[in-house]
Amino acid sequence: ARAWFEQHDAQRYDLIGNIRFAFGFIKTPEDKWFCSEAIGAALGIPEPWRLSPNGLAAILQVIGVTTSGKDV
Repeated sequence: ARAWFEQHDAQRYDLIGNIRFAFGFIKTPEDKWFCSEAIGAALGIPEPWRLSPNGLAAILQVIGVTTSGKDV
């Protein structure tokens, strides 16, 4: 995961990504990353642009990365 973030260090945060979860028709820019999308990509999750923060938390709970029951 660290190597992924080092490779993408110059890319910016996808602020518009917040709106994408309410309006799915907004295209995801290739040079910006939303928080859950970046973590999903770093972990090798396919199509990480589909992940909301809660969706990522649910996946991590299912695979046993977190058991707190709280968002990560």
